[in-house]
Amino acid sequence: MRAPFGGEPALWERFERTISRYTLEHGPRDPGVEGMLFPPLVGAYRAACPAPGIAPTQRAYADRVLRLVLAAHDPYLPRPDDDAVRARAGRAYISLVVQHHAHLVLVDTFGAAAWDDDLDMRYGVDLVAIGNDAVAVGLALRAPTERSRSLAARKAQRYGALPFAVRALEVVPHDYVAGPFWLYRPEILVGVVMEEIRAHWDAKGRRMEAAAVAAYTSGQRRPKASRRDFMDGVHAALLALRTPQP
Repeated sequence: MRAPFGGEPALWERFERTISRYTLEHGPRDPGVEGMLFPPLVGAYRAACPAPGIAPTQRAYADRVLRLVLAAHDPYLPRPDDDAVRARAGRAYISLVVQHHAHLVLVDTFGAAAWDDDLDMRYGVDLVAIGNDAVAVGLALRAPTERSRSLAARKAQRYGALPFAVRALEVVPHDYVAGPFWLYRPEILVGVVMEEIRAHWDAKGRRMEAAAVAAYTSGQRRPKASRRDFMDGVHAALLALRTPQP
């Protein structure tokens, strides 16, 4: 998954180099702020990106969320603590950087991937890769904590409403690191998506083969050689379907 020697690095590789220089800050937790309704976080993060493929700093992102929170705040209620708002946004920022990196990997490999607030809020899915022949595969990324696993289990109940498979992936601590961030190995992300794409085409191939046999046996009688020729053509088509390219 690395660029060949002398080749132009992929956008996700340049992203890794940039965030390796970032630092993280921690702030106070305020019960009132923790229970507040925050603005859509993916949209806020993407709007804070200074350029495509470049993550905002934690402070820039937290400041943007604070402005959005204050703009929507009822002036007749006590003003929330600014530092507590920034701290809550800063904790969410870490997972958003990880999602951003994964999104760049998927786009670089498959050409298209969805990443927005609606996927997460409605269905609990972080990313959707779009592979060969518009085959979609959802990814639910999670931290290696009991809280994250519990939340992921509740989100999984919504996957049945989606017209595509969803795979849950837990990041491996200290395995693939850029600065303070634990990222997903690109080959793992791509491999999981390719497994689902191949499973989709295998299932489609079996349905096509069964339909072809049914069509042949229910039709008018043909010379003996025609069945072999007919099925040879079907199997050649299935072989092409079962080896999709991203």
